[in-house]
Amino acid sequence: MIYLEYLIYFEVIKILSIILINEEADLRDSYLVNCNLENSLLCGADFSGATLDGVRLSGANLRGAKGFGKIKAKWIEIGSLESPMRLEGNQLYNWLIHTAEGKVNFLE
Repeated sequence: MIYLEYLIYFEVIKILSIILINEEADLRDSYLVNCNLENSLLCGADFSGATLDGVRLSGANLRGAKGFGKIKAKWIEIGSLESPMRLEGNQLYNWLIHTAEGKVNFLE
């Protein structure tokens, strides 16, 4: 019975991952506080008005994403789990905009 519960749990997680990993996703006004969007494919997504406090975006593909000038976020996290990097203020917005433009090594 436990095996079946885990199997169902992982199938639900896979389905949710497919939903979250979506090119040109409409994330306008979404509430994504403390979400793990690590390694997600969000090319061309619209983040206008989204709340992104504490979102983990390490490895996320944001090429062509838009609406970052209209988000609400005090901080986001990038980097590995072992060595996370917290971005705040202008550094946060600049990272998002430059990452959407394909400048992946913006902070290095």
